[in-house]
Amino acid sequence: EALIKVKLRFSPEAAFYVHKKRWHQSQLKRKKKEKIRSVILTFEASGRFEIVRWILGWGPDCEGLAPADLREEVKRRLTETVKRY
Repeated sequence: EALIKVKLRFSPEAAFYVHKKRWHQSQLKRKKKEKIRSVILTFEASGRFEIVRWILGWGPDCEGLAPADLREEVKRRLTETVKRY
C-alpha cells in the first residue's frame, strides 16, 4: 500500500499527549506547537483504514488537514455515525 502524507492538528487538550509521545522515527516528519497551544503533526504512513480509525478515535481533539481526500473520508464517517444516533 502506498504511503500517505498525513497532516493533523490536535487541540490544546490533546497537544500535551501528542507532543510527548514517542513516535516511530520512520514516520515522524514534524511536530510543532502553534501559538494557540495546539500541535500540528505530519507524517507518512500506510494503512488508510487504520489512519482513519485512529483519527476518529481522537474525536473532536483531532482535525485532519491533509490530504483532502482523507479529511473527506473522516467527515463522511462522522456524518454516518451521527445519523445512527
